[in-house]
Amino acid sequence: MEKIKVSIKGSYLPAIGGVSIHISRLAEALLSDKMLGTVYSSSKMNNYVESRFKVKEVSYSKLRYGIFQSFLWFILYGIKDKSKIVHLNGDAVWESPTLLFRLFTKKKVVFTIHDQMLLSNPIAYPKVLLKLFKLLLNNKKIHWIAVNPTIKNQMMEINPKCNNISVINAYIPSRNDDTPLNHEIEIFIKSKTKIISIYAHSIRKFQDKDL
Repeated sequence: MEKIKVSIKGSYLPAIGGVSIHISRLAEALLSDKMLGTVYSSSKMNNYVESRFKVKEVSYSKLRYGIFQSFLWFILYGIKDKSKIVHLNGDAVWESPTLLFRLFTKKKVVFTIHDQMLLSNPIAYPKVLLKLFKLLLNNKKIHWIAVNPTIKNQMMEINPKCNNISVINAYIPSRNDDTPLNHEIEIFIKSKTKIISIYAHSIRKFQDKDL
């Protein structure tokens, strides 16, 4: 019996961050179980190191808003993708129009929301997108994953009737304890005596440098 294939879309290595690590390890786990379809990277892959599976860059960095990036990916790849399940990671409100069109295909959708800052201020989104997202929260063809209870509560505030949200920690243990650090991080750590680690919700540039 042929196993169900799962394709993944979201930020991928060498982008530095929890989502890219999550997707990398999830892809490795699916590959080991012969269930991996295609990995679509929504982040730039200038220093990409070849892995055991193929990764397609779909960053479309010239397009400012996620809604346009999402549409372009759907037209170029999403319709043709042969996997039975597509696992999306990112900003679900901006991706909601594409999610709506995807419901007319036979594919099942899993959407993981990793960042609790995204839904902390819903009125920051265009009203039409937020309304569409509210409707999709209750659609049985989409299974939502919140990486912590706070995100689930935010989703329930938007649509209290939504009953297809699972809270699943995004951490996936490495299958290889000898996995090297990103080269840029390794150089930085070795050059310092003390390291302060902070969490940043989004990129903020000052004089063309990421703060």
